[in-house]
Amino acid sequence: LDMVVWTPSSVCMYMYLTTVFRMQFENLLVTDLQEKRSTLAERHDQGFRKVTSNFWESYSASWLVWPLSDAINFTIVARYFSPHFRATWDAGMGLLWNTYMSIITFRKDEQFGKLF
Repeated sequence: LDMVVWTPSSVCMYMYLTTVFRMQFENLLVTDLQEKRSTLAERHDQGFRKVTSNFWESYSASWLVWPLSDAINFTIVARYFSPHFRATWDAGMGLLWNTYMSIITFRKDEQFGKLF
């Protein structure tokens, strides 16, 4: 249920919101009045383009990463380590996943970071 319901919405929200907020932050850094600031419509369009161009790649990667991570967490980590290491495993995988999502969302070269 988690992979079917929550993952698509969270992937879309991550890509859209990080793109829009990054562009808004860049607007705050513009000090020269000659430089063009992005409008809300431009930020929305750019965020929507990021979602439509990168969604299936990151969603299919999540189907590869998270079931494998859960299998390792509930078998190897649970059996050979104390139970509090399961949360540590999930936190480490979450850090790696967020790094991957950042690479996918903000890459300049479309081939960089591709898994498929």
